[in-house]
Amino acid sequence: MSDRQLELANERLAARDQNGDGKVSLEELIDFYVNDEQLQSYFSKSDLEEMAKETFQKLDTDKNGFITLSELI
Repeated sequence: MSDRQLELANERLAARDQNGDGKVSLEELIDFYVNDEQLQSYFSKSDLEEMAKETFQKLDTDKNGFITLSELI
């Protein structure tokens, strides 16, 4: 993996990590989806919540309740 790819993965994680603990909880991901203005123009709040839950389940590969950098890369 290149330095740029790692940097992009870190940026994606940081954008969703509201409390700065280095990982993303389901609640943080739902909040990110629901409050995204661009997504709001295409999807209902309940659709966005469901999309966040599905994405979280796919990305939380170790099933510890958090998405970490290692799961994004």
